[in-house]
Amino acid sequence: MKKIVITLLPIVFFVGCSIKNVHPLYSRSELVDKTLVVMSISYDIKLKDIEFNKDDGYFTGWRNPEVILQNLSNKEWYRIQSAPYSSLMLFESKSHYENKWGKLIVVEVAAGVYRVPEWRISWGNSLYTVKPFFEPSYKFEPGEIVYLGEYQIDIHFGKDKYGYVRKDDMTIAISNKYERDIQLVDKMYENLKGEKIQNVFQEAPKPQSI
Repeated sequence: MKKIVITLLPIVFFVGCSIKNVHPLYSRSELVDKTLVVMSISYDIKLKDIEFNKDDGYFTGWRNPEVILQNLSNKEWYRIQSAPYSSLMLFESKSHYENKWGKLIVVEVAAGVYRVPEWRISWGNSLYTVKPFFEPSYKFEPGEIVYLGEYQIDIHFGKDKYGYVRKDDMTIAISNKYERDIQLVDKMYENLKGEKIQNVFQEAPKPQSI
């Protein structure tokens, strides 16, 4: 499994323009010359031979996974955040999914050609920036609604030979959860129910170990 570089940055050095989900009554008529992007962002804590303590700040301190979309035409970077209003909170808002924390993302972006150069996740007041060897690229047309897939970060913990808990590694993966997420779009955005949403999911070669 290929290794990729991970960089630890102070939270004050966020790069890129943050964009938030469209409002619940959003409809295609508002789209005009932009593209509506649908995706999900999630993370999960994987424990091996460890009894989970929900009050342990080391586990609960991980939060707010996000993905960077870069417009290759104007070089703008857009932060697609799973929890844009809770960056200073210890716990995020309620997950949209069972058995892991994740959010449905529905955002407007300018039409154009994009790539995904970075993934990010916070721990405490620090930010992990992940530069994967596989960078999905997309061409967004005006007026389209597109689905990118689920972007997930898994954080793995185990015990060393002395019995101390340690972070073994982190993995990132992209998976096709089209049916699940489109059902959620229909539930959360009533004016988008039944609209054509093009599945442009691109599968990464395999989960990448960080």
